Amino acid sequence: MYPETAVRKFSLVNEGQSSEVTVRLFHPEPYPDHSGYQCRVKVEWPSKTQDLHVGGVDAIQAVILALQTLGAIINTSEEAKEGRLVWFEQGSGFGLPVSKGIGDLLQGEDKNL
Repeated sequence: MYPETAVRKFSLVNEGQSSEVTVRLFHPEPYPDHSGYQCRVKVEWPSKTQDLHVGGVDAIQAVILALQTLGAIINTSEEAKEGRLVWFEQGSGFGLPVSKGIGDLLQGEDKNL
């Protein structure tokens, strides 16, 4: 397993209490059959963890698609839609890219990505 490359932490506000949501991006690694690359991504919610591998034809595409996957998970979450998930300030966005298909869910400065 390749090392963690980047981490971002969000605040999750629930009934006046705040907890952390952490997203992790891991270094791209080649598939065992050398047919492409994959990046592991992990989203750690207070009540669950999502752990996925995202593939691409090369390491750069794997990283781009992994970041878009993290953006999709965060932006489509009920917590984000309800305004309970915060990066810097409520409604400012999460700083993660998404595919064009869900771009209408972006908030704040993310709309300029």
